[in-house]
Amino acid sequence: MFRPFRAKIKKLDHRVSLAISDEVVSAIKLPKKQMEGELIKEIAFTLYDRGLTSMGVARRFAALSKWEFIEGLAERGISRHYYASEVEEDIKAVAEQSQQLQGLKRLLELDGYECYQDEKIPLIIKSNAYQLAIGTYPGLLDKKAENFKHPLCEKDIHLINDYFLDLNLPVAYQKLIQALGVQGNLALRW
Repeated sequence: MFRPFRAKIKKLDHRVSLAISDEVVSAIKLPKKQMEGELIKEIAFTLYDRGLTSMGVARRFAALSKWEFIEGLAERGISRHYYASEVEEDIKAVAEQSQQLQGLKRLLELDGYECYQDEKIPLIIKSNAYQLAIGTYPGLLDKKAENFKHPLCEKDIHLINDYFLDLNLPVAYQKLIQALGVQGNLALRW
């Protein structure tokens, strides 16, 4: 006997049903109450892994948050597909980056550095005869990757991984202070 299986989608434009034999259902090592939800998730991860849908569509299909979906990718050993459109979505506007850098700015000002922002640069630090421009980039990106693009990359600006900044502000501050103490022309490694 086949059991009907319906994928639940918020807006049902199309209905898809799968018939799964009792033999297969009994072979799947999941409690029957969790089976439908888990199968929907596995279908979503498979569609994403094969490049048949974007992460946003797959995670909505699976009814997962962005972070739950990313954790699910890691658990399954699925590489994250990062398309140019997603990069643009993830890179925050200058005002948002400035907000992320407020803690770092406060610490620098306590040490006597002059800090400000302008329309195009989230944080500018002045020290003696030189200045340093700082921005952030999403923690999931590898800024050394060939396809890494950031609107501030064309300027002489140093980018800090936003996850690192949020996770360990004191270490980010210390690295920046050490670099500021060495010279005005910096090569920061985040």
